[in-house]
Amino acid sequence: AVRGWIPSSRAQPVIGDTNLTREDCVSSTTPETDALRTPGLVAVSVVAALFVAGVLLLSGYDPPSADIKYDWLATREALRVGGDAHGDLLQLAAQEGVAVQINAPIGAERITGHPRTPGALLLLAPVAFVPYDVLFALAAGVTALSVAAMVGLTLRRRSRTLIGYFALLLLLTPAAMAIRFAGQAGLVAVLALSGWAMASRRDSVWAGVLIGLAATLKLFPLILVVPLYLAAKKLSGHGALATFVLLNLAGLFLPGITFARAMDELMLATGTWLELVANGSVVRQLVGFGLSTTAAAVIAIGVAVAVGFVYRRRFQTQPFFWLILSLLVLPLSWVSYDIVLYPVVLQMLHSSDDRLRLLGWLSVGLWLIPVAAYPFAVVSIGAFGLAVRLLLLGALLWKADEFSDGATSKPLHSTSPSLASATRVYGGSG
Repeated sequence: AVRGWIPSSRAQPVIGDTNLTREDCVSSTTPETDALRTPGLVAVSVVAALFVAGVLLLSGYDPPSADIKYDWLATREALRVGGDAHGDLLQLAAQEGVAVQINAPIGAERITGHPRTPGALLLLAPVAFVPYDVLFALAAGVTALSVAAMVGLTLRRRSRTLIGYFALLLLLTPAAMAIRFAGQAGLVAVLALSGWAMASRRDSVWAGVLIGLAATLKLFPLILVVPLYLAAKKLSGHGALATFVLLNLAGLFLPGITFARAMDELMLATGTWLELVANGSVVRQLVGFGLSTTAAAVIAIGVAVAVGFVYRRRFQTQPFFWLILSLLVLPLSWVSYDIVLYPVVLQMLHSSDDRLRLLGWLSVGLWLIPVAAYPFAVVSIGAFGLAVRLLLLGALLWKADEFSDGATSKPLHSTSPSLASATRVYGGSG
């Protein structure tokens, strides 16, 4: 049986919920071993993933700007011909006979290389040997499966309910953008949260390895080492940092990859892509008010550090508070990354508190608006994403001291928005 992302083996009732069923709670005597008794969700998610991948493959859908296309071009250049992995993407695309578009706001310096760290290129090296049309479809299918995993391993509900949530979340902006641009946000979220759940059950290097893998692909999960060390999960923290560092060092041994070129492209990407509409970073909004990128980044990071310091003990066993801070302050923080916050919204939708449920549905609505308006290009996707991040952070801070674990009447350390099962899902018992 699958343990799922439920780290505690003790009873953890839904906070404040007086209408519980046996299925909603974890047995007080039996470790959680049946978290994924959802054959309907499994079947539907597999069919959905195959359907999404099949439609993309058979239709020949090929957007000119897609993360996996840039990864494919860079790794092929490095591994197949020994060329510069951070070379001119337009030239690499012409050599491979594919269309590519490098997005940039009007007047911005146009980036030409692929802004990937050596470690990310190392992990993505196998994509160089997969036909691109198959690869794009596969990436979309993985995103669909990742969303299903979020639902099935967060809620203990009947399959019909879980299937409904799966369908809904798949339509929201984070998943829709991840499928549209064939990104790895879904995979990153599953790796990061699985590593966190493992560390919550038992401090181990392997838990950290999963978080390190996620952070190598996308930087934002690296912040989880902070609560790991605060909660005295030193082995997990060491494992995450070591994995991140070692993978990036190992990537430098691949042909066509150098540290200097990687850093140049990463810095150039920050300036070029900062103001793109899908960027949900606070830094982007501050730059829009006339601040320089450096000043905006310093202010955003300073405020995040202060908030994290003030609430460090309260949230030392809860990952989402830290993930939201990271997503807010990274200069490039695409809305697709918010897939990692799906469990928070699912918990809010199942809260016994009417106000939290309302905020949960408001988050869903804010994530739906850009999808509905996308064909008309009339909204800033990033602004709606930023609004949801701030709303979820507010929900966490607002309800942190109002819920108990149902046994001690003490405030929870794990305040996963009090929501459907604060210590039961992801949080651990400290």
